[in-house]
Amino acid sequence: MSESLAENVDVRVQNLLGCLNSHTSHAKKNIFHENIQLLVEELLDSQSKLASINNVIEKTLLSREQFTVLFEKAPVGFIVLDEQYHIVEANTVARSQLNLAHDQQSPNYNHLKIVSFIVKGVADFIDWISADSTEGLIVELHDANKKGQVKLNQTSLIISKKRFHFISMISIAKEYYLNESLRLFKMVFEFSSQGIMIADVNKNIIEVNPAFSKITGYLLEDIKGCKPEVLAADSESEEYYQTIYADLVYNNSWKGIVYNCNKNGQVYPEELEMVAVYGADNTNMPIHYIGIFENISERVEKENKLKELAEMDILTGLYNRQGFNQKFENKFQVAQRNGDNFSILFIDLDNFKYLNDRYGHNYGDELLKLMALRITNNLKKTDVVARLGGDEFIIILSGNVLKASLNNLAHKLSVLLSKPYNIFDIEYVCSASIGIATYPDDAIEPIALLKSADAAMYQAKFLGRNRYQFFNEELFNQHTICQKTITDVDDGIPQHQFLLHYQAQHDMNTGDLVGFEALVRWHYSEGEIRYPKEFLPYIEKEQQMIKLGRLLINQAFINVNTWCKSGFKWPVSINLSADQLRLAETYELISTLCDKYPKVRSLIHIEVTETAIFENDPLIEKNINQLKQLGLHLVLDDFGTGYSSIYSLKKFQFDVIKIDKGFVDDILSGDNNNLVILNGIIRLIQELNIAIICEGVETHQQVDYLVNKDCKIAQGFFYHKPMHKNQMLKYIAPYL
Repeated sequence: MSESLAENVDVRVQNLLGCLNSHTSHAKKNIFHENIQLLVEELLDSQSKLASINNVIEKTLLSREQFTVLFEKAPVGFIVLDEQYHIVEANTVARSQLNLAHDQQSPNYNHLKIVSFIVKGVADFIDWISADSTEGLIVELHDANKKGQVKLNQTSLIISKKRFHFISMISIAKEYYLNESLRLFKMVFEFSSQGIMIADVNKNIIEVNPAFSKITGYLLEDIKGCKPEVLAADSESEEYYQTIYADLVYNNSWKGIVYNCNKNGQVYPEELEMVAVYGADNTNMPIHYIGIFENISERVEKENKLKELAEMDILTGLYNRQGFNQKFENKFQVAQRNGDNFSILFIDLDNFKYLNDRYGHNYGDELLKLMALRITNNLKKTDVVARLGGDEFIIILSGNVLKASLNNLAHKLSVLLSKPYNIFDIEYVCSASIGIATYPDDAIEPIALLKSADAAMYQAKFLGRNRYQFFNEELFNQHTICQKTITDVDDGIPQHQFLLHYQAQHDMNTGDLVGFEALVRWHYSEGEIRYPKEFLPYIEKEQQMIKLGRLLINQAFINVNTWCKSGFKWPVSINLSADQLRLAETYELISTLCDKYPKVRSLIHIEVTETAIFENDPLIEKNINQLKQLGLHLVLDDFGTGYSSIYSLKKFQFDVIKIDKGFVDDILSGDNNNLVILNGIIRLIQELNIAIICEGVETHQQVDYLVNKDCKIAQGFFYHKPMHKNQMLKYIAPYL
């Protein structure tokens, strides 16, 4: 078109020049103007056509560029062959399959024929391509590094009157993998025991598997186009799905438990996992959502049963500590939220250990079961009863219970629990101590409330057992001291803080040394010594008492054995509590020490209190008699302060009876009525022909009075305070 335009312009210019070279007439001027106008019109027309042509060229170039990108980036191999099967073009995948190098400026493989890359099937290939077959063909390619089958598909193209073959190449291995993956996915989808649902970008369900229908009862046609929350059991569960979708936005997946409803209206727990699926273009918007779930009703039921077992006391059927803690925490939260009050009762059995020790643990277990029945049968079903362990029970009363009602209930339980129990072949009486605390009057924190009830229970025991006690601040402080003392004693035993001090006993007539009593002192800290009354009452019923007693018995034997090497010859009394006397191990320990230190055996006296023998315990009686058989003397301490009978004095055959300091102090008071009691005690013991030791003697007046009553032996500050073991040899030296 540019050549034609040039020719026309040249002709017009020659005509114009002709007009200008001749004598210009009016007619020729008109011809000149006409030629100029025609030339301009042709130039304008040609410019418009050039613009159109340029636009077409630009579009063609753009299309070429787009085609090149698509051709190069295609996920399968593409090659273009000419009529002689030379490779004209090959995309990235095809070049990789054929191991062709590629120069973007001038490809250097257009002299190669495709057949040179085919190992097997060359003839089939030529027949196939010549026939323009639309069927796929499998051939085997090779090069220096690779070998494998590919599947070919073709189409023929006529470009500029030339024939080209456009061929796709797909690796058989890749196709197999894709098909196998699809087959496996289909198997998983069809045969999975878990329900699977697939939703579109708008969360509308588009596909479900058979397990989905089995679990929910809905077929695909029932639910297609619905959203997953259509299965929700209630509006609350439906709202929960919105939180799931929110999580999917940020985390791409969610896993948890939802409650759904099947087609029959049955609600079931479902463990659901949902994931967001994104397209290959990696855009920020999911293209699908997949939900995988299973009905976990049986699992939840088993877990609930296991939880129930974990929270129940197997022996009594009550809640155990774990179950109680859960109920107590829930009750506390409700009370705080609603402004309610509620009360707890802490129950501890009295003398339960004796039953176990005397008859065996099966008797103790039976008592606990009977006790649990009595408690539960007299409470409301909404009340919570738990056995915390051992012989400790606790009750959470439901509702706002007035103090008067609490008082009536506690009294009722106290009376009820103290009635005799028929346990196998015996009838046994066992009482209980009950402590009561109320939220928020006694405490506003859970642990503090439990401590308050516990403190009240210990106060009930301290006041004599078989009773109930409401919490008050003083009780709490006492309980705190008690607990701290128990802990400190436990810590102090291995640190050797407890040592025996020895107080001398003298003949009041002659002044001769006749014996010693071993008294424990707690060297709590440097310069601070604590006396028995400051800690023994707190540990009397605790294991620490047994541990401490074992330590002190050993100390006494070792100390006396050491002094015997220096001529020591006086008896030493060691104190044993009722709990120590009840244990066979106490007798066994003393028996072992007697064998180990034979010189000490005749010097050890066993000192017991009236309270111990008043309990009328067969185990205590048995162990006392065994100790007597070892050749040990028996001393009754604090006579007149307890409830011992003449029969008990004769039954245990005491060698010595000690008159309590409280009666000796009456000598100084001048109160004749009190002295009548002291005089009566002295005469009674003398009539029984049992030796007397008077405790707490501090003055000449007391000595004179007692000597006048024919009492011979005294112990007290009048003679000497209790001494550390290191002072003993110096003290006894004058009497050797």
